[in-house]
Amino acid sequence: MLLLRTLSDHGFCFGLEVAIDERDFARRLELAEPYPGLYLTAGLHPSASASAELDLSAIMIELTKQFQHPKVRAAGEMGIDLFRNYASLEKQRELFVAQLRLASDHRLPVVIHNRDADLEILNVLKEAPPSAGGIMHCFSSTAEFAHACIEIGMYISFAGNLSFRKAATLRNLVTELPRDRILVETDAPYLTPHPYRGKTNHPGRIGLTLSVLSELLQLSVEATAELTTRNLHRLLQVE
Repeated sequence: MLLLRTLSDHGFCFGLEVAIDERDFARRLELAEPYPGLYLTAGLHPSASASAELDLSAIMIELTKQFQHPKVRAAGEMGIDLFRNYASLEKQRELFVAQLRLASDHRLPVVIHNRDADLEILNVLKEAPPSAGGIMHCFSSTAEFAHACIEIGMYISFAGNLSFRKAATLRNLVTELPRDRILVETDAPYLTPHPYRGKTNHPGRIGLTLSVLSELLQLSVEATAELTTRNLHRLLQVE
């Protein structure tokens, strides 16, 4: 809460806080309510597919309720993670597809978690294309995959890993993308940008990633912030 107040005092005016567990919704809503420009997603991370007690029908009912709240402007994060192998591909895919289709029914953009699953993610997105587009969260894949996602209606979001010394390929990708499809994020508490890599991340470090992105786009940090904010406004359909 203190960090949100500090960000607000320093000019924060618009952002999206991403869900991983439908059971946290009430607490997240309580924290977000005082900040008009802070919106929420609702959804389940692929790790939820590992639960033996996963009741897909009950989850879809709960998410449908959460989607009704005006603070909720997107669904997710959802997707497939073959690095952690939380559950079988079949179980992860089932949860992913169910959320995609529900989000499309409600015309909500989706936030996609992808780790070592480019082909699997792309196949699902082609099978159940999101009706309102969405975000490739914390992008770290290839240019080919990025362009394929953009063709489906997705935006490409970069986190603190853009600043890592060994991320030259990712930085080169930025210059290839349409500027109206680029977003920036923190992925806090993970992927802390250089020079604080290894420490706990928080949204107050977003300026470090923006600085790297601005250099790549050959824009000022302020212009880059305006660009990415405008892109998110468009995606979330927020005035």
